Amino acid sequence: MDRFLLDAVYRHAEGRERPRAIAGPPGIFERVSEITGDHRDQPSRADRRFAWFERDGGARFERAGAHVETVRMEHSGPDNGYRVHVDGGVVAYTGDTAPGDHIHELAQGADVLIVECDGP
Repeated sequence: MDRFLLDAVYRHAEGRERPRAIAGPPGIFERVSEITGDHRDQPSRADRRFAWFERDGGARFERAGAHVETVRMEHSGPDNGYRVHVDGGVVAYTGDTAPGDHIHELAQGADVLIVECDGP
């Protein structure tokens, strides 16, 4: 989440009924803080406009009627892929990852696979 995205989130938060979800491995709040630096709009954990879902690979949670599974991806740091089950379909998203069999695990049975793969 860079400053452009953070700014867009704040500008479009007015009238939103539920918090914007931000999901990632444990430590994602700190990683976002490092990326955005001391920006005046850096959200705190207590900011009610955001819901932080910090989960290890293999965890599950529900959000806005969607069932979300996390799958551990291989990268230089802790990263997750996500399988989002909604309306009878499954969207799989790798997040930033290196190529490998873990992508096949994530994609199995998905209707759509979105890959962000910038490995060696």
